[in-house]
Amino acid sequence: MVNYKFKLTDTIAAISSAHSDGAIGIIRLSGDEAFSILKKIFQPKSKNTSKASQAKLMFGNIKIAQKVVDQALIANFYHPKSYTGEDMVEIYAHGNFALLNLILRHILSLGARLAEPGEFTRRAFLNDKIDLTKAEAIAEMMEVSSLMGAQVVSAQLEGRLQGEVIKFKNELKSVLAILNAGIDFSDEDLDFEQKDKLIKRLEVVNGQIGVLLKNAPSSIIMHHGGKVVIGGLVNVGKSSLLNALLGKDKSIVTNIAGTTRDMVGDYLLIDGLKLEILDTAGLRRLNGEAKLATSTIDEVGVDEVDEVDEVGEVEEIGIKKSFAGFKKADVILWVVDLTKPLFDIPASIKDKKILLVGNKLDLLGDKNFDFPKSVNNLPKIKVSALKNIGLESLKGQLKNLVLGQEKLKPENAHIFNSRQQGALQTAKKHLTLAIDKLKFIANEDTSAYELTLALDSLAAVVGQVTNEDVLGEIFAKFCIGK
Repeated sequence: MVNYKFKLTDTIAAISSAHSDGAIGIIRLSGDEAFSILKKIFQPKSKNTSKASQAKLMFGNIKIAQKVVDQALIANFYHPKSYTGEDMVEIYAHGNFALLNLILRHILSLGARLAEPGEFTRRAFLNDKIDLTKAEAIAEMMEVSSLMGAQVVSAQLEGRLQGEVIKFKNELKSVLAILNAGIDFSDEDLDFEQKDKLIKRLEVVNGQIGVLLKNAPSSIIMHHGGKVVIGGLVNVGKSSLLNALLGKDKSIVTNIAGTTRDMVGDYLLIDGLKLEILDTAGLRRLNGEAKLATSTIDEVGVDEVDEVDEVGEVEEIGIKKSFAGFKKADVILWVVDLTKPLFDIPASIKDKKILLVGNKLDLLGDKNFDFPKSVNNLPKIKVSALKNIGLESLKGQLKNLVLGQEKLKPENAHIFNSRQQGALQTAKKHLTLAIDKLKFIANEDTSAYELTLALDSLAAVVGQVTNEDVLGEIFAKFCIGK
């Protein structure tokens, strides 16, 4: 966690560009002494610099001990119209990291202190330049690794979630004011028509929060990516399917059953959606004892699996990892061999999202194949991993299954982390109680109390009611200089 024993009135400085050599490096200063420190190290080429206009670039020399160490561009940002809301300077120097460190050390010797991780953004938050959802988006934008994730974060930076929360809060405050008026003037009880209108207003907000929460899993996957695990019996072509989807030989493929012993995978982008795809050890039956390595056949539901006298210790560990992987998957690609079709699926994974993949289509020749009625409830597709048949359609189905069928657009994916989701869930819980108490108990006092708690939870989404530990955890994720 970030240590905030330092005063937030200190002038801070840090390298804000990548901590490696590059064409240009950026050093930031923020605080009351930012401009006075700049005057001690920067000699502008132009003589007309009594007060440079906001964000106007100035060219000049960076000097240490009266010696020019670099030429740089400088931008001044005057409070409150800066990123942090304070007086702020950005120095654009040549990107030699040793040179940037030399300049920074000199700045620190002149009275600034090194910024803590995320301190520039924390100051922006504390000075009401941004809310907490935007602060989180800034941190995530530096980490996001897919186009869809970037679009989700951009929507946050534009204030989409903040705007929704403000709208909810304003409506709840309006209803709460009417309820409190009824409480203060108890001899003037709300009539049935007034109460019914208030309930309907609260139900509209409750429904809108419900939509955000319903879309939350898809929103979070859009941002962070999803996990897809390939499962099935031995020798159905799971490793071949992984390699075909990735477009490279990631997993070993042989005719020997049980080649894959550990989870193997990589990342795949489908229309900007980042997915981690993992191949797992194949499942099979043990002769005599009718066991599928770590699970009984009754649990797994497989009648005719490649039979062996025993499974080695390494393969059994691999199969245990397969079931562990299934539990964490957003979607399971359950692969079957169309030339030897066995469709029973382990009972322990039947509550997961499953896409049934019939592989080895190329080996059927002119034969038609229809999936049995027992799997009618599952989305399914026929492919040939070896011949690259049907893979684009598979990717499209996979994307839709991971994200759900709501066709949520990235710009409408308002929630992208569990903190936001949890705060909205708490708000909805209290709002539901407020509605129930008003509707069924006719108690304005307790309804108003629950509404107050709902408002507090909404305020926590945007950071208006947030304890220091939560702030520390959020800003600790930032790098120094941001």
